[in-house]
Amino acid sequence: MERLEGFDPISHLKIIEGDYSHQNMNSVIKDLSQKAMCWNYEREWRIWMKEPTYYHFEPAELKEIYFGVNCDIETKSIILQLTSYLPKEFLFSEMEFGDNPIRLKY
Repeated sequence: MERLEGFDPISHLKIIEGDYSHQNMNSVIKDLSQKAMCWNYEREWRIWMKEPTYYHFEPAELKEIYFGVNCDIETKSIILQLTSYLPKEFLFSEMEFGDNPIRLKY
């Protein structure tokens, strides 16, 4: 398995123990935002937010939408409603775990 550059396991342990300091939270969010090198070719947007909100994307900006392995039905429904203006042939995919824990398939 690839080692993430700058990975700080101590911050993860402190979060588990209940220490939600700014430094620990920033470290964990940074770690969660990194991708394995084998996925570098993707131009994925990862959005972290404190409050629920919606983002507007122009149709030309969207190529595909992938629902994560733990995406609940309510979130999928909302996204489908918000993107109802897209052409019918637009691709929506659901991700699944593959044989390798850092690789997903759709």
